Amino acid sequence: MPRRLATLFAIPLLLPAMGHAQGVGEPAPLRDCRALLKLTRGELIATPDTSVEDVTGGCRFTCIGFVADFGVRFDVEEMILLSPNLLEVFPRNETLVSADLTLNGFSVEFAPQQKLDLQLVYTTEPDALTAELERVAIDAGELGRFEISASLSEFDNTALDMILAPDESGRIHDFRIALEDNGIVDRLLGPLFIGTDKSVIKQQIGVSTLVRDLPEQMISMASAEAIVRFITALPEPTGNWSLEFESAGGLPLNALNSASALEFLASLPADAAISATADYRP
Repeated sequence: MPRRLATLFAIPLLLPAMGHAQGVGEPAPLRDCRALLKLTRGELIATPDTSVEDVTGGCRFTCIGFVADFGVRFDVEEMILLSPNLLEVFPRNETLVSADLTLNGFSVEFAPQQKLDLQLVYTTEPDALTAELERVAIDAGELGRFEISASLSEFDNTALDMILAPDESGRIHDFRIALEDNGIVDRLLGPLFIGTDKSVIKQQIGVSTLVRDLPEQMISMASAEAIVRFITALPEPTGNWSLEFESAGGLPLNALNSASALEFLASLPADAAISATADYRP
């Protein structure tokens, strides 16, 4: 389970960093958004219907595809990427320190008929080694909605391609999830982030026991039972769910890459405060 959570957490931070040019020297700023599309050839995928438009603060593309670092292809009806000095920063192989990414009408290759809308907004402070994942929201229409946000420290945001490496030193201080499920987990989020790995479902009892055994000063009985209810409702957790994590000390970012739920829960800082709600509609 934690490794799948790691994938979920990493995807939003990796998307805007794709396609940066490699090379020696200081490359010139891109002329326009068409030049950005050319630079990302092989990652941003043009189609016969693709159009490119320069907009205030960034670029707008229609009818375009892209392949994320985890190997899944997306097709997008409209993609808008806004970031300060985008055409100057993008070719320099530098991280976008802040970005506002909107994907309207995008579909995943394993569910091409299901159109989704996504918004990603994040900011970073490279000198302070902090990052704010302000909003990642997926709207799947009648299937439901999913949103996360997070705050990180000690995070080298100039090396996003190395996120969740074994020696990653970042720490998560706030993490929030809100889910309205009418099929989005079973049909979209599950296949995308869990794939064919059903270990969470197979180990529901064991994971539930671990959650219930967490200290009460870390999580109330009601919140623990809300998490257990979600785990046991998989793979069809129809209803409304929320999870909030807070810690001044912070959860090590590489804990999300733990090999087991036991290892992950053992990484929780002593000052962690976890709350959760469950409104299950079988």
